[in-house]
Amino acid sequence: RPSSADGVPTISRTMFPNLVLYTGHGHIGWTTAMGSARLAADIICVKAAEKKLHVACIVQRDVPVAIIGDPTRYRQIILNFATNAVKFTESGSIIIRLNAEVRPSGARALRCEIHDTGAGIPPDQLERLFQRFTQADTSTTRKHGGTGLGLAISRELAHLMHGDVFVSSTPAKGSVFGFWIPLPDAPSVAPSHLPEPAQINVLLFHRPGPPRQALLEQLANEGFHPAIAQTIDHYR
Repeated sequence: RPSSADGVPTISRTMFPNLVLYTGHGHIGWTTAMGSARLAADIICVKAAEKKLHVACIVQRDVPVAIIGDPTRYRQIILNFATNAVKFTESGSIIIRLNAEVRPSGARALRCEIHDTGAGIPPDQLERLFQRFTQADTSTTRKHGGTGLGLAISRELAHLMHGDVFVSSTPAKGSVFGFWIPLPDAPSVAPSHLPEPAQINVLLFHRPGPPRQALLEQLANEGFHPAIAQTIDHYR
């Protein structure tokens, strides 16, 4: 089972981010957006389960299987946002969403969003969030700990990959933290041993809520035909 060590590149990079951020050293190679997002979901599941939070990962069909980039930086941003979501959410769910989009310039980009059902952030505090050593509410430091560096580091990592970060929030309802990075051309490899998804019907047993909706959405994205049944008798 993946551990937090799988998602964090090295202690030096975590404790001394400037060693990575400003030396310009990085590893550019093939990576899978889906794999990084699902690894992050697996890592946060332990803490999420302690708080009885639901975790889901939704990958839209337009996301390439393989992309060119720095997998360490990419994975670190997702983990920073996802662990924050767990930290500041007391009930509900954490959902990681991936999709491809077209930027105003016409270029394609990969967009990642982490949705939570936490307390939310007042609009007048959103601008400060990505500054170093800044948290939306100083009381959160006393309750949850942390230095306020994670979001600032995430923004700088996104900038190093020629992208950017963003946030939206509704107090008492939750927040969405995310980022986008340019999507270079890369081959997309589809598994050939699987049957065509359109030929498969899927019966889903799950109580109502965001996790069930996430599962339905992901199945539909893959071309399956899902049906909902809360009990066996309901489908007979």
